[in-house]
Amino acid sequence: MLLNFKTTDYEAWKQPCHSYAGVEEALQVILHKDGIHHVPCEPSVLDVLVIGSKRLKDTRGICPLLVAFTAAQTNRTGRKAPFFSGREVAKSLGLPLIAISDPTLCLKEDIPLAWYVGNEAIPKLPHCIASILLGIANRYDVRLILFGGSGAGFAVLSQ
Repeated sequence: MLLNFKTTDYEAWKQPCHSYAGVEEALQVILHKDGIHHVPCEPSVLDVLVIGSKRLKDTRGICPLLVAFTAAQTNRTGRKAPFFSGREVAKSLGLPLIAISDPTLCLKEDIPLAWYVGNEAIPKLPHCIASILLGIANRYDVRLILFGGSGAGFAVLSQ
């Protein structure tokens, strides 16, 4: 999977982790389970945090779904990837959230921002993210609201 586990800390999020054999399998399950989802993004994986999945079941396809991209992580001292944003915004609005962590930040602890453009492990990252988000929107009949501050704004615009 090409993740650098020396620079990752999934336990810090206190969420269950879910792994999948392929993107289709992930899309069938992703909005049914809160937690961190390791979605295949060949040849590696994309970490996606889902919070509030139960809210989607109660709204019969009319609920907006927030999609958060993470801005620069300038003070990473003692902190390891993945990095997820948007939890407080989703909580304050009472909406479900998908937060996407930039996998490039897993490569080295001194990378603060990578704009979700990909790297040698995931050269087609923007395409992969777009495919996953389109698959979610179509499968679950939800309206996606993408957002992200600062450097994550580039990722939002590119999607």
